[in-house]
Amino acid sequence: MKWIRGVLLLVSASAALAQTFTATVRGVVNDASGAVVSGAMITLTHVDQNRSVKYTTNQNGEYEFLQVPPGNYTLTAEATGFKKYQRSGMVLEVAQVAAIDIRLEVGAVTESIEITAQAPLIEAASSTLGEVVNGKSADALPLNGRNSLQLVALTPGINTTSAFRTATFSNGSIPAVAFSANGGRNVSNEVILDGSSQIVMGYNQPAYVPTPDALQEFKVQTNNLSAEYGRTGGAVVNLVHRSGTSEFHGVLYDFLRNDKFDAIGDSSRAGPRRMGLDRIDFDRHGRIHRRACGHAELSIRRLSQKPGGDDLGPG
Repeated sequence: MKWIRGVLLLVSASAALAQTFTATVRGVVNDASGAVVSGAMITLTHVDQNRSVKYTTNQNGEYEFLQVPPGNYTLTAEATGFKKYQRSGMVLEVAQVAAIDIRLEVGAVTESIEITAQAPLIEAASSTLGEVVNGKSADALPLNGRNSLQLVALTPGINTTSAFRTATFSNGSIPAVAFSANGGRNVSNEVILDGSSQIVMGYNQPAYVPTPDALQEFKVQTNNLSAEYGRTGGAVVNLVHRSGTSEFHGVLYDFLRNDKFDAIGDSSRAGPRRMGLDRIDFDRHGRIHRRACGHAELSIRRLSQKPGGDDLGPG
């Protein structure tokens, strides 16, 4: 009886960790006649980290890669009597299910067919509605106080509140999640970072959200959520930390804003703005071991206000 309880506890723990931020790649390998090719060696390589995983197709010619970190990949297929298949420039996004069927041509293994120019992957294996916001958008678009969650507003079906639009930070902040998905109640949304829920307290405020430089990408899932996202009555914001690569990279910046840089508006006629925001961020990522890549982030935020001052506003 004790052993059965232990098994049930283990299954429950596994289910609790099922909120995934990783991608899935699956498909079927066929020859030119449409017959399945079993025993083919499929290799999925992370280009930036130079790491590979392999899978041998089963008797039905099927292959599947699970828990694949988002990033840039190359997919190859090799089988005896067929030319080598190679597909490069493949970008896998957070929580994506990519169905990629492979057709092999008869020939020597030393010959290869390389596919480079192609349309973006269409997620035909999932009915979930959502939008992916990548790190380039986080770096290029202006953000109030470097608050990454403000990019949620780019997703179709998201309606924001004035409190959300003026939120200067996201950690532990109720206004940071004060948005509505498809008419649902605001502050009822789920925020997930690297597969772990960040929601604390009664208004679904996130405990921690990375800075834009530490954020690789995130996906706002608004409808038709799969079973692992059962903790919310609204949208799911699925964030992913930026991972390390085979080379070291870093950035250091000082984000400064105070009344010396502010334009004079209607709200400033009663007197000068007396609140200041100074934020220093350091971000570094790269290979920390021959088999491991890592990422480090340091953020210092100083918010000062003199008597008689007002808030920062959208600035």
